[in-house]
Amino acid sequence: ASRGSNRSPRLCATHLGKHSSLDAVVIAAMHASQEGTRAADAATMKASSHVEGRGLVAQWPTPQPLEGVKSKKRPIFEIKDAELSCTNGSRLKKASGLQLCLGSRVAAIGEAGFAAVALLLGETSPCSGHLYRHESLRVVRLGPQDLAACCSVGNSYMDAIELVLQKRPQVVVLDEALAQGDREWAETFRAILLSEALVSFGGALVVAVADETHALASVCIESWVGSGGCLQQEPYMEVIENALEAGAGAEGLMSEALAITYCHLSYWVDIAKAKGQKVTLFSSVGPDGQRYLRGFLCHHLIESQAELHIRFVFVPKQYRGSGMGARVVRWAISTAKRMPQSECRLITLKAADESLVPWYEKLGFIEMASRQTDDEDEEVWMELKSNSIIPDDEE
Repeated sequence: ASRGSNRSPRLCATHLGKHSSLDAVVIAAMHASQEGTRAADAATMKASSHVEGRGLVAQWPTPQPLEGVKSKKRPIFEIKDAELSCTNGSRLKKASGLQLCLGSRVAAIGEAGFAAVALLLGETSPCSGHLYRHESLRVVRLGPQDLAACCSVGNSYMDAIELVLQKRPQVVVLDEALAQGDREWAETFRAILLSEALVSFGGALVVAVADETHALASVCIESWVGSGGCLQQEPYMEVIENALEAGAGAEGLMSEALAITYCHLSYWVDIAKAKGQKVTLFSSVGPDGQRYLRGFLCHHLIESQAELHIRFVFVPKQYRGSGMGARVVRWAISTAKRMPQSECRLITLKAADESLVPWYEKLGFIEMASRQTDDEDEEVWMELKSNSIIPDDEE
């Protein structure tokens, strides 16, 4: 990627792969992110109005005071140098630096994040290491399984939430429960994310999600995310899904991208502009409070084939090997699920190097037989079927 701007996407992808297979994997599923957002946004607005009609709680109760906790910055839950077991049977080598205070807004992402939530709820104990949990801490999980017992005939999830919050918890875990496939809960979950009650809640909030989504960027400040067998707490990744649009707020990040000398990202920006493709930028806030680029994606939707195709992904050198690639791929796959099958049934890519194929396969991609393309270079075509959670009749 450090050569001229006329290099093919496959060559650039191979270059990234030699630095870090993990980061090169980003090429695979990121394309799904942008297009899925439109469907998710439409569903969110519809869900919000629908749920409000059923009685969205205007304000959550003030948390019960905790003895010795006079500041919203004082830890009420903490994990240090611990070893945890995930629900899928895998074991995290290290979980350290995870902390909650009353002002926390955290996204618990994937199996690693769910393992930390299980500790928070008191469902499990660490295999080793230090766990601190205030002795009077009240934690409530809002999810379909937890609320089912409170839902009587004719009552909605919102009725159950109002009842459960009467316990005045200091911590609320909002569980997306994507795997449950509960349409009513999906509507309720999205409506809660948009609610003023969540924003003004005086306790800690942990949002448990399978993958990072654009909707959480306005809610969560930090994330619990696994990488390389470790679980860490870090700033939540912000996504600007159509950075080329005027008013996208991406001017500073785009300038940073174009100033990178070891990869000519201007080539891909020009391609995207000329062919009506899209550029998505990923960033996080540094210690100085400034936003910094963490990823760059060029992608497009082939509408006639309901196919999201990945053109090019770039990850800055300083983030390669940190798990950034895998995070972005998981985010993209999850976002693709939020598009109706009529809009997205496949995520596709051209693997530039055979060495990258196993990485894609771990993410669910399948190596296909040769497929006719306009390029002369050898390549490996790979596909991933998108399992949508948005019915076509709710577009």
